[in-house]
Amino acid sequence: MSQDLNQLMTQHQIILVRCNPLDREWIVSTHLNDCQRWRLNALVGNNAIASPFRLLLDAICNASSEGYFVFDNYLTFVATLAPWERQLIYEHFADLYSLCQSRYRLVLLQTDDTPLPIELARFVYEYTWKLPSAAEITELFGEYHFEPTDRNLRLASGLAYQDLKLALQQSGESPEPELYLETYRNARLSLMGVKYDPPPAFKEIAGLDELVLAIDKLKFRFSQQAIDLGLPYPKGWLLVGIPGTGKTYSARSIASALGYPMLSLEIDKIKVGGLTAMARVLEIAKVCAPCIFYMDEIEKLFTRDDKPLLSLLLTWLQDKTFPVFVIGTLNRIEDLPVEATRAGRFDCVWEVDSPDAESRLNLFLLFLKRFDSRFTDDLVFDKYEWQGILDETIEYVGAEIEQIVIDTIARVKECDPKGEVTAGDLLEEAMQFNCMFERNSKQIVTIRNSIRELAKPSHSKKQSILAPRNIDPYRPAKVVSSN
Repeated sequence: MSQDLNQLMTQHQIILVRCNPLDREWIVSTHLNDCQRWRLNALVGNNAIASPFRLLLDAICNASSEGYFVFDNYLTFVATLAPWERQLIYEHFADLYSLCQSRYRLVLLQTDDTPLPIELARFVYEYTWKLPSAAEITELFGEYHFEPTDRNLRLASGLAYQDLKLALQQSGESPEPELYLETYRNARLSLMGVKYDPPPAFKEIAGLDELVLAIDKLKFRFSQQAIDLGLPYPKGWLLVGIPGTGKTYSARSIASALGYPMLSLEIDKIKVGGLTAMARVLEIAKVCAPCIFYMDEIEKLFTRDDKPLLSLLLTWLQDKTFPVFVIGTLNRIEDLPVEATRAGRFDCVWEVDSPDAESRLNLFLLFLKRFDSRFTDDLVFDKYEWQGILDETIEYVGAEIEQIVIDTIARVKECDPKGEVTAGDLLEEAMQFNCMFERNSKQIVTIRNSIRELAKPSHSKKQSILAPRNIDPYRPAKVVSSN
């Protein structure tokens, strides 16, 4: 890292170095110890009337000696000025830049996400301090007597150098150092806008047979055999559909099938931090590879005000050559810009819709066998009983079917801990349930129509157990007796 910075300082007159706050003093002491360091608060104390920003730049221009100068969090202070005063600073900075050609080198050391103004971007080279490499992490492990296993290297990934050093120092005082390191790392990543989950336990998918087949093929694309053939890593998928159809569950199932940890982007935090926060999270995803990079409600990045965020993400996707599989979910296809689905970015757009009868049956069995082993390899109820349940749950999504099963189990077991669920119990609970389609049918149909023909169906609608049915989902809402 020091070689990169030293080389850049010889090539560029003014460099903006973004770093973790914990790394700032370490960077100055180990890589910028020959530089003169300027802090604005000192100038404010000496002359509170005159602008400290102008004083600082004047001091640099009038310095008798040449050399390197470090400004601490210069952009943060400039951002607090009135527009007219900022413009004066930019013009003064341009004059200073002309002097830098032969006399000075300036380093703007920035520890927050304050953006680089466009007026300064023409003069300043922006550099983000890199996260520790595997070799540097291993070296720190040796210093703190931490076993450099593959798992521990993964637990340390994503932390800044001094952050990791502090975590290792504190973990040595814990009875479970690995657990402490994992907890510390996850808490720090969350502050930066990304949630880390270890590889999920096996999650079976029901009702999405086409998606399941695609996941099996995905395993090959990440295998050593595919790497030996020279095949590039897959980029990612978009899952589109109405709420509650299993998009997030499918993402976790993909992580489970591949055996990869899951990084979930907290988009609201990223929108606050802007491009700098987004670039930092993408770098974290890279160092945590192989992993699943999950973005729920990705359409939040597609708004007009956040086009730069989307552009950064799409460029990163196109240039990505490491094993990070990106999964984005959204509800409305019209919020998806065309450039996001171009080849070389997201590989496929999947429609995850309300399950058909066959899929609903599989979902009922999937959720029931979590509580009752009878449903593991058996339908338990006859086909006519199942047909009644499925006819009553037309347009129910997976989350609603799961809730019906949970409510039924709870009701039966509350009355009799040894009682067994019957078809009548499930049917009664389904009849009392107020599903999303009944509440918002117009909105759901609009979403579904906007997706049709623009995304690949995630289930094939094959009938293998039940006879074909022709029931109108738009029939009048059922009336549940109060008796």
